[in-house]
Amino acid sequence: GVKIAQLLRSQNVKTELTIDVGKLSAQMKYADKKGFPAVAIIGETEFRNNTVTLKDLKTGTQYNEISIDTMASKRQELGLMA
Repeated sequence: GVKIAQLLRSQNVKTELTIDVGKLSAQMKYADKKGFPAVAIIGETEFRNNTVTLKDLKTGTQYNEISIDTMASKRQELGLMA
């Protein structure tokens, strides 16, 4: 999570990191309330595979197995910019 946050911040992407183990739905509501266009989800599988799941908070569409190294460009390609 920290590696991804640092990568995004280095590319001038507003980033907020949480390691809260609470309900994912509560975290999604928080992100939506803050006006984030998308969230990056890193569960156990993503962590092992060095990937993330991107979720568009407006449409609910999820993009699975996005490489951490290409996440910023993929985010732009999908129009998930703040």
